[in-house]
Amino acid sequence: MLRRMASSGASKLRVRFDASAGDAGGQNLCEAFELYEAPLREDALVTTTAPRLRGLTKPRSEVHREGHWHRAVEVWIVDGDEVLAQRRSALKDTNPGKLDVSCAGHVAAGAEPLETALRELREELGVDVLESDLRYAFLAPCVSQGTANGVAYVDREFIDVFFLSLPLADTPFTVATSEVQDLTVLQCATVIDELSSSSGGAGFVPKPPHYVAALADAFTSLHQTPPV
Repeated sequence: MLRRMASSGASKLRVRFDASAGDAGGQNLCEAFELYEAPLREDALVTTTAPRLRGLTKPRSEVHREGHWHRAVEVWIVDGDEVLAQRRSALKDTNPGKLDVSCAGHVAAGAEPLETALRELREELGVDVLESDLRYAFLAPCVSQGTANGVAYVDREFIDVFFLSLPLADTPFTVATSEVQDLTVLQCATVIDELSSSSGGAGFVPKPPHYVAALADAFTSLHQTPPV
């Protein structure tokens, strides 16, 4: 099924929804994650010492239930002063149904952030790019907690953030419906405004102030409209 969705400005998205792609139930709860020591500070970017492994792995379900630190990636797909956002599947075990970064995923045990970012782009959005197409931005510790589908979670992540420039109107997206409900295009400044809200704005996955500040700086450095 191919659908064109109106977005901000004159952009249109070409989206095909694929129910056979991605993990059934929105995620693989048995997927193993490597555990990390807590950051020296939860309210600042990681700029010097890399996150330290504890030498332990646990399945996703236990990591989120027990609140262990683990690794994740995010990719913001940008086009001028616009950025692609997704609405997370209602089946997700953290922040279900919320607006979120263009593409995101956890780094499985034994994997690296860059290869994970490339894999998530293929699996969630059907976008196949080269390593050189991704621009590394920053590494941020982030914590969110709540209840998803009746199960409490504490999600403590070291998030490696990447940027990818694509012509959004000309890029065909194949969306894994088990992972993503929908896609939309927003102004970069709007994303910053919404994330700056203490409640995560209009249904966004909440992010801490140090993440939002780094994202705003990254948008500016990409020669997009600086957040107001």
